[in-house]
Amino acid sequence: MCNIYICNSQGIIVDDAVFSSELLVDLLLNNSCATSSNISISSNQSVAYFNSNDSSFPIDEGIIIRSGIASNSQGSYTGNNLSSQINTNSDLDLEEISNQTGQSVNITDTAYLEFDFIPYSTNFTFDFLFASNEYGEWQCGFSDVFAFILTDLTTGIKTNIGLVPNNNSPISVKNIRDNQYNLSCSSVNKNLFSTYNVNNPLNSALNMNGHTVVLSASSEVIPTNQYRIKLVIGDYNDTDFDSAVFIKAGSFNTLLDLGENEELCLGDEIIIDSNFSDSTNFIFEWKKDGVLIENETNSYYTATEVGTYDLIITNLINGCELTGQKTITQLQVNTPENLFECESETTPKFNLLFNNHSVLGLNPETYDILYYNSQENLNNNIPIDTSLLSAYPSLGDEIIYVTYINSENGNACSNVLNFELK
Repeated sequence: MCNIYICNSQGIIVDDAVFSSELLVDLLLNNSCATSSNISISSNQSVAYFNSNDSSFPIDEGIIIRSGIASNSQGSYTGNNLSSQINTNSDLDLEEISNQTGQSVNITDTAYLEFDFIPYSTNFTFDFLFASNEYGEWQCGFSDVFAFILTDLTTGIKTNIGLVPNNNSPISVKNIRDNQYNLSCSSVNKNLFSTYNVNNPLNSALNMNGHTVVLSASSEVIPTNQYRIKLVIGDYNDTDFDSAVFIKAGSFNTLLDLGENEELCLGDEIIIDSNFSDSTNFIFEWKKDGVLIENETNSYYTATEVGTYDLIITNLINGCELTGQKTITQLQVNTPENLFECESETTPKFNLLFNNHSVLGLNPETYDILYYNSQENLNNNIPIDTSLLSAYPSLGDEIIYVTYINSENGNACSNVLNFELK
């Protein structure tokens, strides 16, 4: 941003004075249906609000948690204030994660934001990126450590959900790096590294050496159970070359999982269940193909037709909404093949099981197949005995009828197939 006296590139701004820990949590939970409590923070100097300030930084606004002074990250890259210290505190969770990666020296100068929350959904997710002044010269040998520790307060089980995607490794300069900025070591998850500011300070948006692309952390949760999350980062070995995590405001989204999309055969039904137990403070609305289904106010819906189904759950207390969607398509079944046998002095035997689940395109774990040798037996549900299916005696010129049943609920599909014996 330029004026008649000075011209500087534009970078993020950090505010460590206005936002209390409660306001920071509200900023993070803005779009979620979750209630928070027991909020704690290491220091407003290290945990603060940031805004992109119309720069090229990929997150508009949110929370910065830095192992040092958060405001040192603001502005474009200068190479100054890369190291700072707020405290000498360690963290047991970070120590354990660091030790598991082969590092043995203590963690210090930790910064954290921690709070309890109760979700009203089956999972949640939020967006973030990792930045560090270790990128470049110090990205090969060791690394600062950060984690998102989710604790199920019912079971006491702790999980770090701040991991490299599809890798389950802690996110650090060792696990996400590009060797063009340090030829002493190879690249690791290069596609997840975004920006190295040291070589291009005039176009930088952050006074830190480098940062990753925007990543996502997520976890399944049990609705109305109580959880605790600790967003924490710390310096490894010494207080030099701080690292930070930037968390996107309003990206803490709680979502409904209505299960995988399914196929429906004619005559069957599929129960779409939100597994939502609290019906006192919430109302439920179902839509099919965008149209409200009248008088359907339960937490589940029995679908007998194909379509896209949406569930909207509204909290009567604060008005927040949870949404979930599931698409049901028509079950596609292949046409069975006619079977042929050579004439002989004895009655030929046909293997009806040739037209099996694989040929028809049916899931054997979901559907049972029945074979009938006449329309009358089909109507009276008298299938061919299973002992005859692999060697069914017939002189040919006979039609075999095929139906299939959902083995999970016993419902018969109304579609009837047939093939000829010749």
